[in-house]
Formats: sequence, structure tokens, C-alpha cells
Amino acid sequence: RRMQAEIDALRHTAREREEAEGEREKAWQTARQSAETARLAADTEAHEQGERLRSALASAGRETAAAREQFASKCAELAALEVRWEDERSSFLQEVAVLTAEGEELRASLEAHQRAHVDEV
Repeated sequence: RRMQAEIDALRHTAREREEAEGEREKAWQTARQSAETARLAADTEAHEQGERLRSALASAGRETAAAREQFASKCAELAALEVRWEDERSSFLQEVAVLTAEGEELRASLEAHQRAHVDEV
């Protein structure tokens, strides 16, 4: 009887150990699944963030290209205005030179006329 009680106690202990081992196995599986789920969620978030960054970079690239085109266009406009300004400045300086020469001729003529008038008096 005593031996039967010891055998029963050992069987009971073995069952408890098996149950505890089963619960540890379930807990380990649950932890592993949770870790895998967390890893997948992190991978998904990283992928989505990467896609957002790629999209933002592509958009920034398009905006940069448009800004470069606009800048090139404005530079061309400025160059055309500089050429026009130089042409108009050159024309103006020629006109000033002609008017200055005409003014000098008129002054010389007036002085000659005044001397002739003084000589008559």
C-alpha cells in the first residue's frame, strides 16, 4: 500500500510536471507568436514609411526640376533684358553724342553770330 501511494504520488507529480511543461510550451508559443506579430507590424510600418519617403523624395525631385526650369527661364529673360538695356543704352549714348555735337555747333554759331553783331556795333 505504501508503495502504491508512492507510485500514485510519483504519477501525480509526473502529471503536474507534464501539465507545467505544456503550459510553458503554450506560453513560449504565445510569446513567439507575439514577437513575430510585432516584427511583422514593424516591418509593415517600415515599408510604409519607406514608401512615404520615396513618394516625398519623388515629389521633391519634381518640384526641384520645375524650379530649375523656372530659374532657367528667368535667367533667359534676364539675359534678354540685359541685351535690350545695352542696346537702348547704346542708342541713348549715341543720341546724347549727336545732341551734344549739335549743341556745340549751335553754341559756336551763336558765338560767331554774337561776335559779328558786336563787330557791327
